[in-house]
Amino acid sequence: MIKLLQIIIIVCIVNNVFANNKSKIFQGYAKQFKYSYNDIIERRFYLTEYYHSLYDSIKTSFKFETLQLPQNATFDSDKLIFYWTPSKEDVGKHRFKIVGKYKDNIDTLETTFDITNEWNSTLIPGLSYTIYFPTDKNLGAFKGVAINYLLSSWIAVNEYPGPSHGNVYTKFAILFSDKENIKELFLYGIGFNVSFEKNAQRNFLIPYFGFEISGISHNTMSHVATFSPDVGLWFYYTENINIGGNFSYLFPIKYFETIRGYQTNITVTFSLW
Repeated sequence: MIKLLQIIIIVCIVNNVFANNKSKIFQGYAKQFKYSYNDIIERRFYLTEYYHSLYDSIKTSFKFETLQLPQNATFDSDKLIFYWTPSKEDVGKHRFKIVGKYKDNIDTLETTFDITNEWNSTLIPGLSYTIYFPTDKNLGAFKGVAINYLLSSWIAVNEYPGPSHGNVYTKFAILFSDKENIKELFLYGIGFNVSFEKNAQRNFLIPYFGFEISGISHNTMSHVATFSPDVGLWFYYTENINIGGNFSYLFPIKYFETIRGYQTNITVTFSLW
């Protein structure tokens, strides 16, 4: 009697597992996928093992319907592949639903595509025009073109905390005084800039702040270490081009009363890749 009950229980469990397998048409899938805009999305969805074997032999018995399909996205119901290349206007979360039908059995798969405005690049070259006004008026005002390299530049418009735009840079400049008897000055430094805003959706007029550690070399003095807090405005900031201007105050470690002073820069960097 006990063995009979054990057999009945085992049969019931097997039947229940088999019934559950038959009720689920789709395999379990991630609830959310994360992509950046302009990514080429090609996401395949899969059937459970039971329905996969049936689908290979009797496709015509299956019907698939998509709901909440994002604009410009397509779904190949024969191959069960979702295609989409989201644009910048599509930044945000998009729900996607597939309803699968086989005879009287209906199953639904839901997922979300999180489209972000995220980008990072390294070693982006650029130029800037620098004007430096030391406190000592006898030195005059120094002006010249600097070579800039963005060691890292990023855009991260998402729900996470922190600035949405930023970069780390180096610069090297030879500046010439407007005083005829004053020789040129060599200015070099490394610094960073980050936006005031968390999620600036626009590409223009983005305020930022930063900090630079630099050095000055001139015939009237040895190399002098300096640091400069700054504020600025990115007039235009995208993956490929960055145009901005800033205003800073240079603090030297020595010769403080002579070479401390204001500095302003107009910078253009551009990506070659």
